[in-house]
Amino acid sequence: MKFTIEIDPEVNPDAVGEYLRSAFFDEQVTQKIGDHEYKETGCYSTFEWQEDVEKLDPIQVCMEDSVEGAPAEDGPFPLFTWTRGKKLVGPVYPVSNKCVEIECRWFWDGDGTLVFVLPDGQYLANTDCKKDHGWYLTDGPVYF
Repeated sequence: MKFTIEIDPEVNPDAVGEYLRSAFFDEQVTQKIGDHEYKETGCYSTFEWQEDVEKLDPIQVCMEDSVEGAPAEDGPFPLFTWTRGKKLVGPVYPVSNKCVEIECRWFWDGDGTLVFVLPDGQYLANTDCKKDHGWYLTDGPVYF
């Protein structure tokens, strides 16, 4: 049985973030307690792309600027590198029941920052991706 539901990232960013996480990453069952299986979520060791994710060149930015295209120069603020991939996800409504291309970026800083770049230019981000909640939608750059 399949269910088709609409989830709006403005109304329920946690649901959309976790859906996209499962679409991009190969989450493996690591532990069984009773009848319940627990999957690896959020640790850098779990960031194994699904087979259909197209790997993109990484982006290196300055921590102070934390914006795409920021200069990667030596200075008092550390540099970090976004690992990136993209894939078609969907179907997405109301875009004529077609799939849309979404970019995923992640950076491991001890808590892990995971970001999905949505087709409308917004970012769906979680700055502690060890959790399955705490996702937020933003129009601007993602800060740590």
